[in-house]
Amino acid sequence: MSEQQTIETAYSGGYDALAHIEQQAGALDSEIGGMSGAGGVPDVVHLDDTYANEAKLLLNVAREALGGFYPSLNSIYTDDRIERIAVAAGPLLAKYNITSGGILDKWAAEIGFAVVVYPIAQETIKGVKHDRAVAKAAKEAAEKAAAANEQASA
Repeated sequence: MSEQQTIETAYSGGYDALAHIEQQAGALDSEIGGMSGAGGVPDVVHLDDTYANEAKLLLNVAREALGGFYPSLNSIYTDDRIERIAVAAGPLLAKYNITSGGILDKWAAEIGFAVVVYPIAQETIKGVKHDRAVAKAAKEAAEKAAAANEQASA
């Protein structure tokens, strides 16, 4: 029986709006209760807590900074896991009043940019060094071949 049929049936037999709303609320409560994952943390969490938000930001920065060097971290520290850790860390950070001291508020954009660009800059430097080494080796090989050809023709 569809919800529309249930409502129509309820109207014909004396509809109790409050009972219907309570029934829907109970169904939603059970659905939300079934959403909790490991550790009883809901799958969808809205981080209103400053400490949890700060923990989430730090974890994202760490993943971004280290993910280029250790690619497995990107699959381990998924967005969902970072959010779960942040939600769990928020109360702990609040309990011990551990904060970044406003550094993240003031310099978050700069830190985020540096964290993203640093691994790319490292790859760029390695790439340029490699290209130069290949070009140098090719030049040396060409000079060696030219000298060998010159000796053979003489």
